[in-house]
Amino acid sequence: MNGNNQYNETNSANADNAPARQNGNGANSRNGYYGNNNRYGGGQRHSVPRGGTLLVGIAGGTGSGKSTFTRELTYRFRGNVTVLTHDNYYKAHHDMPFEEREKLNYDEPDAYDTALLAEHLRLLKSGQSVECPVYDFALHDRSEETVTVKPNKVIIVEGILIFADEELCSLFDVRIFIDTDADIRLIRRIYRDTRRRGRTLESVLDQYVTTVKPMHEKYVEPSRKKADMILPDGGRNIVALDMLFSRIRKHIDDCRYHSGGHHHKNGQRKKLYNNGSSQNQGSDGK
Repeated sequence: MNGNNQYNETNSANADNAPARQNGNGANSRNGYYGNNNRYGGGQRHSVPRGGTLLVGIAGGTGSGKSTFTRELTYRFRGNVTVLTHDNYYKAHHDMPFEEREKLNYDEPDAYDTALLAEHLRLLKSGQSVECPVYDFALHDRSEETVTVKPNKVIIVEGILIFADEELCSLFDVRIFIDTDADIRLIRRIYRDTRRRGRTLESVLDQYVTTVKPMHEKYVEPSRKKADMILPDGGRNIVALDMLFSRIRKHIDDCRYHSGGHHHKNGQRKKLYNNGSSQNQGSDGK
């Protein structure tokens, strides 16, 4: 590993899914969710082994609220959740001048080393640590630094195109698509890129018009069909968060039970959570 970074909870570089009531089209008109029991591609998924790793994919357009939604999950289950972002798997262009890197299309599937991300997820699920690349958004290039990512009970992957790649999409046990109006997403992108990524307003708007918006319509929007749920309002959608909290809580509960460390004397299962918290307020937190 280059550097001494370790990461197993939050993004330091930045047949058992949660149910949704549906109408005839697969849409939950009451709560704003859309189920997808009939798959539109994305490959065949396997059931999660009890005590294994739950892979959760959170997709959506730029500025949709994916990171906010993810932070809510990691806060609730801190210590049990590892987060990876697709953005850190942008391809390296060390041999290309900065001026040329600025002109690249970073919003199409070919901009990412998705095969490496898929391989890392398989390794993490098998119990092995991986060296996650780190991307420098100001330089438009992959950093020489890496971050050690350790296996965990739950792994969340967020990104705009994680459902667009069939191989990657098929790895997820739960697929969530965050749906937010385009004008709100643009405002959030401007704020993020100018404040946090060292970009100018002109460069952000130029990129949005030339690549972000066209690629969203071509790749991101169609990929929503592969989601188990399509959620409006992102991290502010309390009903959606509660549904996913229950799904993740059940999985972590199963992991602890099958590890053999949480039983009553009569062999029955010990209650691990109360309103989303560990009984002993250990590493699971609130």
